[in-house]
Amino acid sequence: MSKVLFLNQPSMGHLNTLLTIALQMKEDGHEVSFLVPGIKNNNSNIEVFRIASLVPQLIEKNNIKVDLVTPSLLAGILGLALPFASGYNELMLALEVGGTGIEHYAREVIKHLEVNKFDVLVSDFAFFAAHIAAEYKNIPCATVFHSGLPFKGKNIPPFGSG
Repeated sequence: MSKVLFLNQPSMGHLNTLLTIALQMKEDGHEVSFLVPGIKNNNSNIEVFRIASLVPQLIEKNNIKVDLVTPSLLAGILGLALPFASGYNELMLALEVGGTGIEHYAREVIKHLEVNKFDVLVSDFAFFAAHIAAEYKNIPCATVFHSGLPFKGKNIPPFGSG
């Protein structure tokens, strides 16, 4: 069986699909764990940070190990604006938040890989640093594209709305 590391942005929409895959892989006998940006004991009243702090709790609630990587300060600051953006502006801001701190995250993921020796990475499409770290460590990395939210349509909630 394989030792699999899942990496995703700290939001429910980015977690749901990866967690479903991880739970199935765990049931099939694989060793799965997560690495997500976050801060331990985050008791923020700011909704975007509060929701982000729920991501590791939900993973752990499913008896899956989760480790946190310190978020990029600039990504945190930019993330504050996400609840106030909509449409194309929200998409562009979300991409900017996801792309901020790539070098920081890549270094942190590489450190994590050196200590934990995973066989494969499964990455949220918006956790760009995973691919850099996987290439650097010569580990296969699968990307999961999971959200139709950037596309307008009847009964489709606004991008980033959860």
